[in-house]
Amino acid sequence: MKRLVVALLVLLPLTGAAQAQTLKDLMATLAASWNQPTEFVDPNEFNAYAAKLEKAFEESLAKQTAAAQDKKD
Repeated sequence: MKRLVVALLVLLPLTGAAQAQTLKDLMATLAASWNQPTEFVDPNEFNAYAAKLEKAFEESLAKQTAAAQDKKD
C-alpha cells in the first residue's frame, strides 16, 4: 500500500501537464525523481498519524459493537 501511495505522489505532478510525450520519457522522469525526498511527506509523521487514526477507529468500533450488543439483549 505504501508503494502505491508513493507511486501516486510521484505521478501527481505529471497529471496536469503533458510533460511526458512517450512512455520512455515518463519512465525517465520517474527514474530521475524516484529517490528524491518528498518535501510534503514525512514517513515518520505519516506512520504516527495512521496509527492514531487506526486506534480511534478501533475504539469507535468497540463502542459501536458494545452498543449493538446491548440493544440485542
